[in-house]
Amino acid sequence: MKNFLIIISFLAIHYQYVAQNHTWILPNNYLTNIGALPLNTNLPIPPFLYGDPSIPLIPGNVGLYEGYTGQEASNASNMIAKDNGEILFFIVDEYIYSKNGYCIGVMSYTSSPIISPDFKHVDGATEITVVQNPSNCEQYYIISTFLDPISLEKTPYIFLLDMGIPNSEACSYSIPEVVYGQLVPIGPSSGSGQQLIGLNIASITPNFQDPLVPTSNVFIAATDKNANNEHFIFISNGNGIFKYKIDPNGFSFTGNFISFGPIAYDPAELTDTRSEMEIVELSNGNFRIACPYKKTQQIGSNTAWEFLFIAELDMFGNFIPTTDLHFPFYKNNLIPNQYIALKGLEFSKNGNILYLTHSTYSNNPLQTNQIEYFDFNNPTTTLTPLLIPTNVEAKFSMLEIDQNGSIYFNGINGMFKIPNANTPNTNIIQVLPNPGSFNFGFYSPSGNLSDLHKLYTLPDQIDNLDYSNLQTNALACCLKSKNYDLDYFNTSGTNVWQPGTPTTFSANLPTTIYIGKELKIKAGSTLTLNNMILKFSPEARLVVENGDGNLQGGILILNNTKLTVDDECNPNNLLWLGVEVWGNQNMLQGSWLNSNQGRLLLTNNSIIEHAFIGALIGKRTTLTTTICNNFNEEEIQFFNFDDSRNGGIIQVINNSLFSQNQRGIWMRPYISPAALPNLSSAKNSSFKWQNNLNGGFNIQTHVTLESVKGVNFEGVNFENNIAANSSQFGMV
Repeated sequence: MKNFLIIISFLAIHYQYVAQNHTWILPNNYLTNIGALPLNTNLPIPPFLYGDPSIPLIPGNVGLYEGYTGQEASNASNMIAKDNGEILFFIVDEYIYSKNGYCIGVMSYTSSPIISPDFKHVDGATEITVVQNPSNCEQYYIISTFLDPISLEKTPYIFLLDMGIPNSEACSYSIPEVVYGQLVPIGPSSGSGQQLIGLNIASITPNFQDPLVPTSNVFIAATDKNANNEHFIFISNGNGIFKYKIDPNGFSFTGNFISFGPIAYDPAELTDTRSEMEIVELSNGNFRIACPYKKTQQIGSNTAWEFLFIAELDMFGNFIPTTDLHFPFYKNNLIPNQYIALKGLEFSKNGNILYLTHSTYSNNPLQTNQIEYFDFNNPTTTLTPLLIPTNVEAKFSMLEIDQNGSIYFNGINGMFKIPNANTPNTNIIQVLPNPGSFNFGFYSPSGNLSDLHKLYTLPDQIDNLDYSNLQTNALACCLKSKNYDLDYFNTSGTNVWQPGTPTTFSANLPTTIYIGKELKIKAGSTLTLNNMILKFSPEARLVVENGDGNLQGGILILNNTKLTVDDECNPNNLLWLGVEVWGNQNMLQGSWLNSNQGRLLLTNNSIIEHAFIGALIGKRTTLTTTICNNFNEEEIQFFNFDDSRNGGIIQVINNSLFSQNQRGIWMRPYISPAALPNLSSAKNSSFKWQNNLNGGFNIQTHVTLESVKGVNFEGVNFENNIAANSSQFGMV
């Protein structure tokens, strides 16, 4: 709705609490309520392909621009969900899917991802990181890695997903919904003049792909948005960690580099490993970062082949000298292919404890424990083992934290968590009994993977990011993401709504109902609201429909009921459209009980408040736009009117109130064909402005009567207690 977006474009909301993502993906399932007892739900599988509704999807048979088929991730996965756990989109390897499982994008390193073959797909190796665009809450940067099938070298790529636009591929087919979400261009122009869909991050970074340094050590971490409206992004190669940023200007390299120090590569040890990078913000505004890197070094009689790098960064994400620590992991010099391979990394919520998981082998005397930790409050030269039950396997799992500070790992016996990870403890709690799974792209089934490649993946999260705020940090996105009790709802017959009674949409009607777009009292129907509160989205309206000559006009009766704005997205800054009572310009009004006009009655302390027009006795015009697939979107014109629909009836009695509306009642021109007095009236009621209007909008009039005859006002109180606007008052 363009008018609506113009009016609210300057408004925003920011919640002040912090919570990790409460919804995690573990294909072919996803978990909600993370932080309490997770609920395990199947990922959505659409009923048919885009092209032919008669052809069902075959589980496991993934096709370009078709849909999710129930497959597990071969490499990595992630998802973004709304605050209530409803999926916004999810990613399985290179495929991006809508909330209902339709494919909305394929990540590829060519400029034609739709037709690119599988070996050109960017399907990740361990981590897929999702970062919201700080200047557009409907856009998400997706950072993943292309894995070369021969050398196993990795190249980082970034993509931009816009969830605010219909998917062009889906629009070309006849499916029963509009599918939103589209990969949009990012990066420099190609030779054809078209921007690339995916940007090769290494190509914009000097010395990232040093031919002497393998890029199998590509890991990704991101920070929460800072006061400058930017996220820091860290991506490693074999030499160190490069710093980037995502801000309102896009994605860019900052020129900062954190070195792992001198590295001596053993060409025989350049096989790929699977792990993760982690970063956490500390209470003083600085950061701690942890990342594995490869280095062959003889330490006594043991050969270290991999190291853990830990360092502290300042509030700008720059390395603080002398804070780096390096912990070795060893290989078995006597038995080939036996390695201590680092897998999971995660900081505690306060950043003072770093947990890690790694593989083990039976005759290793150095690192026999699957989980270890480093305590920054009590630093030591070695890592401290965390003893867990012998029947719990953690050695192949990534680690992730929930909003309560518990750290999770996954394995053959199910999912477990370490509660209150700020203090290391061995109180390991099982949260899901079903085992995880591990696969890795071009290898054999999971049971035949080497320990280097085995990994139970968990979705990569940004520590301390309030994921519940992703769709509510701007007003327009908040309104679009909310789930309302009724979005579009039409009444029929005679209905009485009151708390505790059953209706067609609720077995036990609550006192307060939230309306998303439109509640319409259809011609021939009557709705009585007793002791209710209805809260309307700022783009919503309530319509009382006129009759058509066969059916009488609709009737709405408000009995001790309040109609108001839903202010959850932005308290004190919103108005809703209000009630529209439609009529027939060329017909008589008849009587209250027998009329082709729509009718509205307010009685017994009923209230209409915080509306642009509390009650419009007329109809706003609409513009219809075709989105795709013959789906139309109506744009309501706030202050343009269809005067053929004038003539509706409103009666306001028994201490009812119009409060804090820009206009209370606006009666559009209507003169009865028989020149009879208008049946509309107000008696023993009030119209008040007590404070400035929501959103800083200017007041207009309590009542506007425009070319009407015989409307009766008796015992009506008009108040304007806004001193700055004291000249605007009463009726015109």
